[in-house]
Amino acid sequence: IAAGTALKVNASAVAAFDQLREQCDVIFPIGLSMGGVVALHLAAHRPIAGVVAVSAPFTVHNPLIPLFRIFPFLHRLVPAVSKNNRNLDTVDLSIHANHPEYPAHPTQAAVSLIFDSQRVPHLHHDLPDITAPVLLIQSRGDCTIPANSLDEYAKRIGSRNIETVWLERSGHLVLEDVSKEIAFEHILRFVQLYTPQTPKAHREHRRFAKIRVASL
Repeated sequence: IAAGTALKVNASAVAAFDQLREQCDVIFPIGLSMGGVVALHLAAHRPIAGVVAVSAPFTVHNPLIPLFRIFPFLHRLVPAVSKNNRNLDTVDLSIHANHPEYPAHPTQAAVSLIFDSQRVPHLHHDLPDITAPVLLIQSRGDCTIPANSLDEYAKRIGSRNIETVWLERSGHLVLEDVSKEIAFEHILRFVQLYTPQTPKAHREHRRFAKIRVASL
């Protein structure tokens, strides 16, 4: 992702899905943060059993965005923007010791994310095309994404089966923070609810799987 564009990220996810589809009958894309955006993109373009988007941003806000609009090639001069380690955005601060992440925000990927038609803007257009069951999870304490992200997705997604879960105690990294077990319970129940029932003999020859898409 660091050196890629939105188009490459989405194409990679679709290719991985198509490869997995050759071995698995039932696939649930599950994504955290920008991984949630990728998971929803898959849901609009591929046959899935259901999709889970956790802490998925509906839009991206940053004071540097106007500069990149004026100077679209600025990322070549500023390849990365350092992260503010004081804004950890978790209730449990200890999880950052083992949390894998980039030391800085790659600007090329960010510019592609914000402006390219193949990522967030494209997804907004595709949301009505999502017809599979959807589970959206967000924490009220998330300081990384817009607070209305979950509600905006829920209003625009075309599926008749949309479940929303608001967590009261967590930061952006919902699947690692103090409310992770609550999130896992909702995800497991959702997957079990929407997993199609197949004959036992058929299940023995086909495997169930889900795609996990990492966050930025």
